[in-house]
Amino acid sequence: MHGYHRVAAYMSTHGELAIFRRFSRLNLLNLLYLQAEITRLEHRLAQVAEQNTNLDSAKDWYELCHSEEDKDQQQHTLTLEIQEKLTEYSMYIQSDYYSHADFTSVIH
Repeated sequence: MHGYHRVAAYMSTHGELAIFRRFSRLNLLNLLYLQAEITRLEHRLAQVAEQNTNLDSAKDWYELCHSEEDKDQQQHTLTLEIQEKLTEYSMYIQSDYYSHADFTSVIH
């Protein structure tokens, strides 16, 4: 066994030596990019929803998902993108790393 395999095997038997880099700056940069992307999507969704004249889809998720109207499809696609990004963002924010960090604060 050589290289990383050997190091991993050794660390597995000597847990006190298992030290890993956190990449704090890159993780924070990633969070900032996610935040910016979610904000952009949020504004775009508000614009599309404002222009959408289909009152049925405004009150019915199923209608929004299955409508063939362009604005409904745009709104549905944006909503799915937001859900994906928010899930990723929330996963980071709720991780042990960020919940115990000194720089964590919540802004709505």
